[in-house]
Amino acid sequence: MSQTIDDQQLSRLRWIGRRLILLGVSVWAVWLIVKATGGDPQVEHYLPFHLGGVLPGSIMARWSSVRKIFRRG
Repeated sequence: MSQTIDDQQLSRLRWIGRRLILLGVSVWAVWLIVKATGGDPQVEHYLPFHLGGVLPGSIMARWSSVRKIFRRG
């Protein structure tokens, strides 16, 4: 089994990563809507969903660069 990722797989990984980032950032739109409608949103409730999308999404979207870093070591 080959351990290399072809261009199509890498493109798909980037696409998924960017969508995860978008979803992670869009959590703050929900926070803003709750705040604007008079609610008292707690950051602690939104931050895990934000980080859960942005952190893995940024790794996936930049996988080719991340892979180069690990290959150097």
